[in-house]
Amino acid sequence: TEVYDKRRALMQDDHLVVVRGKVSHDEFSGGNRVTAEDIYDLDTARRLFAKRVELTVNGSGDSARLKQALTPHLARDLPGGVPVLIHYANDKARVDVQLPEAWRVRVTELLVEDLQAWLSADNVKVIYDAPPTTAVAPPRYGNRNGNRAALADEAY
Repeated sequence: TEVYDKRRALMQDDHLVVVRGKVSHDEFSGGNRVTAEDIYDLDTARRLFAKRVELTVNGSGDSARLKQALTPHLARDLPGGVPVLIHYANDKARVDVQLPEAWRVRVTELLVEDLQAWLSADNVKVIYDAPPTTAVAPPRYGNRNGNRAALADEAY
C-alpha cells in the first residue's frame, strides 16, 4: 500500500500506467500475484526504460520530414535521450542506419504520435529494456531470460 499511496494520483479511469514489480504464485487463489515496487505514467516509463526508437522508412523516405519530426524532441544535453535507428529499404537495397548522437530524442507521447502520423503506427517502434532486479523469479512465473525483458511500444 506504500507504493499505491505514493502514486495514487496516477490511478485514474482509462489512464495507462506501467507497474514495476514482482510476480509470484498466490497459494490462496492458485493464480499469480503482482507486488508493485513502483508505478509510472507512460511518459515517465518511456523516459526511464526506452532503449531506442526504430523507424521503418521505404524508398520514398523524406530526410527533411524526418528532421522536422525529430527536431522538437531532440534530447540535446538533457538526460533520457535515446538513439534513433532507421530501417531503410527500397527496390535495390536495405540498410539500418543509426542516427548520430546529436539526434538522440526524448521519447514522449507527442513524438510517437507525430512519427506514427507520418510513417504509420506499424513503422514506429519504441524498444524498451527493463532494468535488472535483485531477485529472479522462477522460470514458471518469470520470463525465459531471467529478469530482463524487451518490449515494443506499438500503436495504441
